[in-house]
Amino acid sequence: MGNAARPDLTFWKYHGLGNDFVLVERAASEAAHLRERGIVEKLCDRRHGVGADGVLLFDRDVDSAHARMVLLNKDGSRPEMCGNGVRCIVRHLVEEHDVSEPVVDIATDAGIRSCRWKADGETADRWQVSVMMGPADVSAEPVEVDGGDFGDFTFWRVNMGNPHAVAFEGASTETVDAIGRMLNDDPRFPEGVNVEFVEVSVEEPSDPRLDVVVFERGVGRTLACGTGACGAAAAWWYNHGGIRDGRGVTVGLPGGDLEIEVVDGELRMTGPVRSVFKGQLASDALSD
Repeated sequence: MGNAARPDLTFWKYHGLGNDFVLVERAASEAAHLRERGIVEKLCDRRHGVGADGVLLFDRDVDSAHARMVLLNKDGSRPEMCGNGVRCIVRHLVEEHDVSEPVVDIATDAGIRSCRWKADGETADRWQVSVMMGPADVSAEPVEVDGGDFGDFTFWRVNMGNPHAVAFEGASTETVDAIGRMLNDDPRFPEGVNVEFVEVSVEEPSDPRLDVVVFERGVGRTLACGTGACGAAAAWWYNHGGIRDGRGVTVGLPGGDLEIEVVDGELRMTGPVRSVFKGQLASDALSD
């Protein structure tokens, strides 16, 4: 007898400021299976698959929240948290599962994130989602890095549920890639690290602006990173009067802007999310 035909895989494509994801409705428990079979890499392949920075697993079988998110980076690694991914999960929950509450809770590997969404216009093309990203933990001692031909850098460690290293220096794309890879092989960051290079373009205390380029562990340079934007803001505030309620900053990323604020001791991130398309990937595209 021949093997039963494998069904095609239904997926949705979303992005937050160009940080793009393939979303599949699969239980969080299937993450290891998808990694072991190489399905994540195949879905994220921009020539032979759908193309994305990562795969979002969307699961409603959870008691403590409206939905659960698991992110698998394009290399198969599993980060604890992703701000842009959470915003995509919220839009999917509302549009595909008819959830109407203005505030929804999303369970992540870094804990539950409370989100507020707003869709402007009848077509819901203009979506904004605010995510309570939790408190920022900034280490008191910076990390000095000898970048060889790329120069020396001072990085501030920030934990946003996942690890970050923030340098207040601009850098070329070549330098970002080289130092990003270097730090992800550095024993001082045994779990890897997201690396942010920050240029302060506006230093007005009431309306500062930080321009950030991010090298994400497991992905490389991305157009946007929500936790990276929060990490950059937290490191800036830590060195300029402290992380306290009422502070806010605009963080510019290659894909667009995010607004970061401090509310009740937590960082709140606000930004857009776009729905790109829904499709089916032929089963033979996922075969070995």
